[in-house]
Amino acid sequence: MSLALLAGLAGCGIGEDPPSPPSPGAGSGPTATGDSSDTSAEQVLADGLRALLAAPAVDFRYRTLSGTTVLTETSGRAFLDGGWSATTTFDDAATGVVAPQGDEQGADGENRMFVRGTDEDVYMRLASWPESVAGCWLQMGPGEAPIGLLAMTPKLPFYIGLLGTLHAVGFEAGDDSVLVARTQLRSALLLLSGPVAQTLTLTAEQARSARVPVGVFTQDGVVTDVALRGADVVESVEKAGGTVPAETAAGLARLDLTVHYQPSPSDAKPVTAPAPGLVMTSADLAGHACRAEN
Repeated sequence: MSLALLAGLAGCGIGEDPPSPPSPGAGSGPTATGDSSDTSAEQVLADGLRALLAAPAVDFRYRTLSGTTVLTETSGRAFLDGGWSATTTFDDAATGVVAPQGDEQGADGENRMFVRGTDEDVYMRLASWPESVAGCWLQMGPGEAPIGLLAMTPKLPFYIGLLGTLHAVGFEAGDDSVLVARTQLRSALLLLSGPVAQTLTLTAEQARSARVPVGVFTQDGVVTDVALRGADVVESVEKAGGTVPAETAAGLARLDLTVHYQPSPSDAKPVTAPAPGLVMTSADLAGHACRAEN
């Protein structure tokens, strides 16, 4: 798989400007060793991504964690030529990043969402919907994202697109399997929910120029995981000259954001749009019926 694919991934959902080289000193995340050149780290990253993206599809698992508590988990499969599907379980508090108290979590089983993305559209359905719309799929309109999760974009989710924004700046001290990398702040924000991102005061230029430290994990020469800290997102916003409300900062400071990757099986079946009769608009949802039932 050519790394030309990564240029497309880098633009997935974040505009057309390519990421510029990051500053090795930005943020307070993982610290790069001084005895490994930037070039070698970039080469390890490039080789690791080639190995991961050699298959037609990639399985991914995105988690938002507060300590050891999983607030949001999205597991899915994305085809690099376009099309993806995923299942998300979420805590009610997670979409607004309200820091949970103790071990408090949302109800098991009810907070489950199914999503499909095609080249042009994203569709979602909730397990908790009433029987009248059970099995129906809500088509997202322009600017809409399933339960506000900004990474859920048409063609490819930004959980995959994130890979094209990474710039390695070194290795974790004492562990050459962990790369220290940077991504644009605007890329990191796409891993948050819309309601959280909207609480930040930040210009487009600040989001484009600021950097957030990222850890990139490899195994046997293949990229397996990407991780960043909510506290580093807050610090990046503030260093760029933006502001973060105290409640949002407190919630984000407790979060770790991780994405796990592995090549999909060779016999993975392509993702297709739901049957037209099962697709509904927001108006159909308000009327408690799929189009097929109207």
